[in-house]
Amino acid sequence: MGADPNTDVELADLVGYTTCVTRSAAGRVALLNSDCDPQFPWWFRLLVRDGDGWDTVLPPDLRLAGPLTWSQDGNVLAVSAFRGIRRGVVAVEPDSGHWWWATPDDEASYLDVAPGAAGRYVEAVRVELDGLRTRLRIDRDGGTVQLNQNTDSHRDERASYRLLRWPAQERTLEGVLAVPVGRGNGPWPLVVELHGGPVAAFQAGDVGHLPEWCARGFAALMPEFRASGILGPDAMWQAFRGDGLPDADPEVAEVCAAVTAAGETGLVDLEQAYLIGHSYGGYLVNRIVTNAHPFRAAVCWEGLADLRLLTDISMQMQSRWRGGSPDELPDVWAAASPVERANRVTVPMLLVYGEHGLAVPHGEAWHAALRLYGAPSEYVVYLDEGHLLTSQNQTDLFDRAAAWFRSASEQTS
Repeated sequence: MGADPNTDVELADLVGYTTCVTRSAAGRVALLNSDCDPQFPWWFRLLVRDGDGWDTVLPPDLRLAGPLTWSQDGNVLAVSAFRGIRRGVVAVEPDSGHWWWATPDDEASYLDVAPGAAGRYVEAVRVELDGLRTRLRIDRDGGTVQLNQNTDSHRDERASYRLLRWPAQERTLEGVLAVPVGRGNGPWPLVVELHGGPVAAFQAGDVGHLPEWCARGFAALMPEFRASGILGPDAMWQAFRGDGLPDADPEVAEVCAAVTAAGETGLVDLEQAYLIGHSYGGYLVNRIVTNAHPFRAAVCWEGLADLRLLTDISMQMQSRWRGGSPDELPDVWAAASPVERANRVTVPMLLVYGEHGLAVPHGEAWHAALRLYGAPSEYVVYLDEGHLLTSQNQTDLFDRAAAWFRSASEQTS
């Protein structure tokens, strides 16, 4: 971004965080800009340079993700945007302000976009729910899709996938449900996995760990929740502020509603539902197990337990979002810290942390609180690991978690 001094001069009048800066062949500059938080940009607007100023050329409720790509003639700009968990492509004519979805509203994501002249078509890679990739040309007239070429990808044969939808706040949440292939007809015990991030960290075509659970005899569900932005900026902001915590937590309700929707497919056994989450997903796991929920056992992987133990930069951000520091608003921070409600945990909890991740202080604090109140728990620290695990230890984690879930089922059957 700093390689072009002329662009640097143009960006000098922008406030906030700027990314995806691109210049058309004619020299027109477009970019994504976020002015919502100086340290954590979480909602972007598309800006196009117009003379001495910037034009906002798309509605503010579109969840834009980048990258930006100009057509060769410079008349059309393509930008990635989300429909639920499906990454699509929006095309816009900056001169007229006219915009449209250049990709169909189907059960796939579209990547590596190249718009044709005057927006007559776009070329993109279609990523199906199972991760299979195909390059397509998508015509604007009539929405015709023509095969252009195959990409180097293949289906994972261990699972089959379907898009799952359920209602939330007069809108719709989405997730992916995967079920085992070659292991009978079900219903299967269910593992619900909550992703980290959380902003725009999950999209259709990201199979993630879902086939790993299917290979171990479980159905697996990756649900989306409001902190990602799927329900719009207001709902995302509510999640960051912690509105409703601890007892009217909207994201807890959204995950539980996803489990109900999965049960309605007839493919899963809701009497054997289990929960795992990493990073933000682990923090959400900790909030769920201190509320009413349908799970028999849970795994917290690198999840926060006490927000009052955050490091300086994270503490500053959280203080802005919550309206004050822990000293200024002790009740707000206690409400956001699951460690305060360890006495509510009734299901077996496997706590998994990396030695150089959040093991100190969150893993230790969470385990101590659970032990204090007699909640069944086990604390595992992977040596020489951080917030993520290397492949060998990750495989060990999945095996350990699967055994943890089956043991919990045996103990309560």
